[in-house]
Amino acid sequence: MTNQVNMDIINKVFKNHKDKKIFVATKEHNTNSTKENKAPWDVKKNCFLTWSNEEKLLDLNELNKWIPEFHPGCGFITGITTNDSNGSPYPSVQCLDFDDVLKDGEPKNPKIDDLLNRLDTYTEISASDKGLHAVILSDYKGPEWGFDDKTFCKGKYYSKDHFIKLTGVVYKNFNKSIEYVNERNVRILKERIGNIVNLPKVSTQSNFSGPFKSWRKILEDCGIPYTDTNYTNQVRVYEDSKTKLCVESLKIECPNTENHTQLSNPYESAHKAILCRWEDGTSSLTCNHNACSPDKKPNLLQMLWDQIHYKENYKKLKMAGWIK
Repeated sequence: MTNQVNMDIINKVFKNHKDKKIFVATKEHNTNSTKENKAPWDVKKNCFLTWSNEEKLLDLNELNKWIPEFHPGCGFITGITTNDSNGSPYPSVQCLDFDDVLKDGEPKNPKIDDLLNRLDTYTEISASDKGLHAVILSDYKGPEWGFDDKTFCKGKYYSKDHFIKLTGVVYKNFNKSIEYVNERNVRILKERIGNIVNLPKVSTQSNFSGPFKSWRKILEDCGIPYTDTNYTNQVRVYEDSKTKLCVESLKIECPNTENHTQLSNPYESAHKAILCRWEDGTSSLTCNHNACSPDKKPNLLQMLWDQIHYKENYKKLKMAGWIK
């Protein structure tokens, strides 16, 4: 259990945010007869703090005055919106909170380090010595979401009103500045490591954030054939007159083909689906076959991701010699 806090690291990492009132002191309290050093503390009224009251939050300069008395530490509240010197909204500090992912200082799932290297932001070991906090700046305003612990790890993305206990204990070489991740890429993170199975499946055009790579690259890497369509760079106009630009459009075999009634349409084109990536980062996959109509509610994009993950795993097993 990490009961100390390295304020030198915290002051360095948050130096560009020292004037923002997002911090709280912490004090030891008992939980089920176990002492835990992560309770937010109201330094002025000398009592435990309900951090939803932003008036009680401190800036970093104020925090440093109180830390010696209320050692072991401090934390911050995610999603507190502040303004820059010009009065414009400033991205809030948010956090990927990884739970029980370390064993002897190493990640149980190597995908965690791959993700952290991609984010390239300040990451610390949590007070339990088993978790991680990857701290980012973002303008994402959506709800918090959980990681898919079946394929990735336990944890949550906290975007607003959540207390994160800081330790200042740097994980590996991630003693870095807090990096900005735009809203689109947060949604990409949700698609990649979020618990997709819990998302509503109500349409053949279910929208998820677009991938890091182009769809063309993803399909090529896992061996799924495709052809280009003439819909790329075309604009879709909606009933409310809003528009959206298609930045990539490919034709692939519908991932729901096995449910198509072959005799209903013998032509090969009847079993193709159109995969589109839009300028806002979302993607859609549509098929005109009756088996893929909205009332049947097949989530084609999810089915495609399942197919991609299967092919990626097959490729890895074959390279490792497990499959001939």
